[in-house]
Amino acid sequence: MVLASFLIYAVAALTVHREQRNDFMQERSSIGAAVSNVVYSARFGTVYSGVLDRLLDFATPLEQTLATMPQQPPGALRGSTADGNGIGYIAVATAGMRLFGLHTSSMVLAMLWLMGISALAFLWRFPDQRIVVVILYFTSLTIMLFTPLVWNSFYAHNISVGGIRYFSLLAILPAFHLLLECVDRRPLAYRRFGWPMLGLAAQVIVLLIAILVRNSAEMAVGAIATGCILTAWRRRGEAGAGKRILGKAACIALVGALFVGVLMLSASKTYLKDGRFTETVWHRIFVSIGLSPEWPFGNLRSIYDCTDKIPQGLVKGPEDRNGHCILWTYAKARHIPVDVVVTLTYGREYDAALREAFFNIFRLYPRQMLETFLLIKPRYIVWSIWTTADFQVDGAAPGMAVLLVLSLGNLLLFSLWPSPLARLGRHRELAAATTLFAAFTIPPYIAVWAMPHTSADLFLYCLFGLGLAAEAAIVGARALLTTASVARLRAPAS
Repeated sequence: MVLASFLIYAVAALTVHREQRNDFMQERSSIGAAVSNVVYSARFGTVYSGVLDRLLDFATPLEQTLATMPQQPPGALRGSTADGNGIGYIAVATAGMRLFGLHTSSMVLAMLWLMGISALAFLWRFPDQRIVVVILYFTSLTIMLFTPLVWNSFYAHNISVGGIRYFSLLAILPAFHLLLECVDRRPLAYRRFGWPMLGLAAQVIVLLIAILVRNSAEMAVGAIATGCILTAWRRRGEAGAGKRILGKAACIALVGALFVGVLMLSASKTYLKDGRFTETVWHRIFVSIGLSPEWPFGNLRSIYDCTDKIPQGLVKGPEDRNGHCILWTYAKARHIPVDVVVTLTYGREYDAALREAFFNIFRLYPRQMLETFLLIKPRYIVWSIWTTADFQVDGAAPGMAVLLVLSLGNLLLFSLWPSPLARLGRHRELAAATTLFAAFTIPPYIAVWAMPHTSADLFLYCLFGLGLAAEAAIVGARALLTTASVARLRAPAS
């Protein structure tokens, strides 16, 4: 049943992918770095200018561009990409193209490969009722292929299957595994050959890849740490509990540090020098201020006057150009040459400039800033989840409706299957974990903003919670019926 849930989702995801064009510009430079490495043997993370220029030609389908890439001159080599997305998606695209060739589907297949490893590790470690997590995860992902994230062209453009934003969903299954490992009463060495440790290491690596691709997924680490702390507190009177939890947390931290260290050593040093190893943070926070209807506040146009470089200056709405405007005023105040300024975008100094401007604006206009972050942005979360919950089966690609029925039927069959391991206590544990993870997705939405294509992880937790409640109800009803049947058999004949 676990295998069926994965295969159904994999087929559905690849079916949807065939209908999508990978036109999200921010992913093209990461793909360019992957092509530079796979085809032209450039160092991991570096990108050839000629390769990037051809990939940024949106008039030609990406699949066609990739097919002609080996016959084209590469151009000049650059030390890093400049899209603010960090090294994560480059690693995924590079691995995908090495394994599956120069195709747009390679990134999707790489993502599915990582999901499969995560599911296998979970199944090996928790061969009991907790494997419902895996089935619910893939069932929820399948259901989400019938939401506006797929059939609405704007949202699909911003969160294509296998794209950067989609990787926030990859983090969910390994995060569940690591949290359940920390709260489990068995030590890691409860089996021979160290298989639990290998499974834990695999999940740490998958989770870190998801975080490096989409840094909002890092909130799962906070949820795991909080769950471990709460568990240690509840079991403070249990002999060895604290030591056991601390040991598992130390193993997670060690594997994570080793993996990130290997990536740092493998990548071009430009990423570390310019602060491009991970996604930008303050750019997204700063431009989100534009959600306020009063933006730009008061005299900010004159304080941050960039009209000599960007004629419109600060503009209404959460526009990227507002961040670029701050960079030009920052550079002007520090007499940074123009040819240097254009290389700073989405790097460490760019983020520092926006952080400085953010707190300066907060000091000047506290009311407007507090209203934006405490009143306006929370409403976007509710609107986003409500908008995403618009399911449409009509118009889906051929065969998709059958896959949806198969996925839901597989979940129902799992719920009905007689199992001595089906205990409602497990469901309460999983419900608590789901609530904790969902709560930790909210701070990034307050810091930036929630849209259907940026809050897909929270929506998945909502589907997951509903599915878990339904599965628990079926298990509970089956247990009551079984108890009643046994009672009737044991009752003396009248």
